[in-house]
Amino acid sequence: MLLKSLSKTLFFIAVLLCLTPFSLLAADFNVADYKGKVVYLDFWASWCKPCKESFPWMNKLYEQHGGDLEVIAVNLDANREDANKFLEKVPAYFPILFDPEGTLAEKYKIQGMPTSILFDRNGNLIAQETGFVESKIKHYEAKINEQLMVGK
Repeated sequence: MLLKSLSKTLFFIAVLLCLTPFSLLAADFNVADYKGKVVYLDFWASWCKPCKESFPWMNKLYEQHGGDLEVIAVNLDANREDANKFLEKVPAYFPILFDPEGTLAEKYKIQGMPTSILFDRNGNLIAQETGFVESKIKHYEAKINEQLMVGK
């Protein structure tokens, strides 16, 4: 048990060291680059209260399914410093993209914060959800797990 706990801790430290927030711009995102993986794309902003609640859950998803599931969060703040302050309080252990112009958000017709989009292993858009409600986590996970089972 101690070894498992230690390995999880080391995993998160390694992720933190390897991932720099905003290592990519949202304009660089192409779902085709993730062929073979299920992609959970989440749009968020620093002022969004439900976003603060969704990040710990997305960290857990990324840890549990990191090999098959790519969790990517797209920040829509105009000021990068606002997003950095958010991430200091609510860390992300998955890649963060920065989209201050809203280019990617416009492409997917984002209407509210947060909005998540689920893509299958072939890059097809499977589901889009606006908002994050803790009582719907089982619903969200069922859709993700269904896609993870396809192609195994």
